[in-house]
Amino acid sequence: MQPTKDFTPEGLRYAEKQGEIFSASLSLTCSSAIFIRRYLNSNYARVMDGSSPTLPLESDNCFADLEKEYGPFAYGQVKMSGPILYWVGYLYRYFCFTYEISSAQAYKFIKPAELERVYYPYHSLDPALALEKMLEQRGLFGREDLNEKGLALLKKQRK
Repeated sequence: MQPTKDFTPEGLRYAEKQGEIFSASLSLTCSSAIFIRRYLNSNYARVMDGSSPTLPLESDNCFADLEKEYGPFAYGQVKMSGPILYWVGYLYRYFCFTYEISSAQAYKFIKPAELERVYYPYHSLDPALALEKMLEQRGLFGREDLNEKGLALLKKQRK
């Protein structure tokens, strides 16, 4: 699994907004894990995956949409800190944007508990490197056949 797209200013805008939305989720009456699961599997996230220029990116709009889709946020109490939530939201959007995968797929690859666990060692890394390390641990990053790569180099040298 490799990134398929460069991180553009548009991607940065969406990553920052999603980070802000995740941080603002502290005001909700549910746990952070519940919010993240609902958000990443929501219609709102699907629209954000498509980088819709008409999507209202304010957290109040997002929370209202999630409540319409899933019902009230009435259970769970364990919350991540604001900086961790921001980083988790930012990293998920970076992952979706650069790998061109859906938010639901990103949630399946990397769970919020893991992101919370690696926050301190990884939050100061470039997002690409942090993701690479997490995917590498699963054997999903950098898997290339060295024999094929070597054969391609030999063919290129013979030309």
